[in-house]
Amino acid sequence: MLTSIILAAAISRVPESLTIEDSVEVIEVNTMYDEQTGEEKALQLIFWDTSPSGELNVVDYLVFRSGEPHVQYDNKDRYMRFWDHKTHSMRKVYTNSVKVTHTFFDPESHDRRNLLMKDRRKLTPKNISPIKE
Repeated sequence: MLTSIILAAAISRVPESLTIEDSVEVIEVNTMYDEQTGEEKALQLIFWDTSPSGELNVVDYLVFRSGEPHVQYDNKDRYMRFWDHKTHSMRKVYTNSVKVTHTFFDPESHDRRNLLMKDRRKLTPKNISPIKE
């Protein structure tokens, strides 16, 4: 509990200038469950965008460890702000829609049938500035 409070406070203090911004059509907040036990396996954010052919495809995804997700959602300005543990950076992703799902399968893996991971647009990579001496 204390860790959650500290992490939530840390998220709100990261300067906007250090935040990576993106936009996607849909952000899916997916909770996956084990088919055998029904227990929660993972919570993930899946970022979807419209392809040139008009269908939604996964842009990128982020799987959270147990007790880790600390996502701020701003309904007025329509964005999610969260710590991306893959790139060790703060992200703010604007979206037209947020979809909450509960599944026994992984929607991100399922989308690989339509668009290979190597062909995904991906969220904006973290820029690493050279250290000036």
